[in-house]
Amino acid sequence: MRIGMCDDQKIFLKQMRQIIDRYMEFRKIPYTIVEFSGGEQLLEYDLQLDILFLDIEMSGIDGLETAKRYQVKYNNENTKIIFLTSHNELMSKGYIVKAFRFLLKPVEKEALKEAIESAIDEFSNDEVLVLDAKNYHKEISYKDVIYLEAQNKEVLIRTADGYERITGKMDEYEAKFQNSDFYRTHRSYIVNLLWVKEIVGSEIILKNGERAKIGRDKVKYIKEKFFNYIRKNARG
Repeated sequence: MRIGMCDDQKIFLKQMRQIIDRYMEFRKIPYTIVEFSGGEQLLEYDLQLDILFLDIEMSGIDGLETAKRYQVKYNNENTKIIFLTSHNELMSKGYIVKAFRFLLKPVEKEALKEAIESAIDEFSNDEVLVLDAKNYHKEISYKDVIYLEAQNKEVLIRTADGYERITGKMDEYEAKFQNSDFYRTHRSYIVNLLWVKEIVGSEIILKNGERAKIGRDKVKYIKEKFFNYIRKNARG
């Protein structure tokens, strides 16, 4: 679970972090917290967050504009954005980015715990890729899988946090990803459309800067699937 906190008040960030740390450790949920002092710094960060606590009234780029640019950057609304504000009247603007929650400053401990608990509960329904081998078991959320690549008798699984290698066949994984946004683009690649930035010729440019191949006979099909994915997830 990757949690972001974006606020230009350091003392407030410290107080929030203490509460979140205690809660996540109590729930025994693996997590990392990334702190940002402003919208510009947040937008430069290269990994998508699961939960984002975002102050509306920041100097520089305000929270609403930051949220808009953040969602454009990742072309989705998967991150649960929880706005922080000292003014009730700003809450009505949150519909623009489909805010998950609003918390009034100074944030009450119980309100913060309820917000993060609700966000985590929604993620608990996410599909996961289960990796099983002798003395090895790991579960990876679909949204964190960027692509899979066949390498000899192993499959390399590129995730938002690094790499996993496991013995197996691409056909087996292709079957696991039926009815999802993963597609076999090439005999050696399965790609998650969530992570596709653009398609250039017979190559996929991914949001992390890496590239994946498209088989010559699959270019038209994959482009069609990608454009359909964009239309389906377009913000309206």
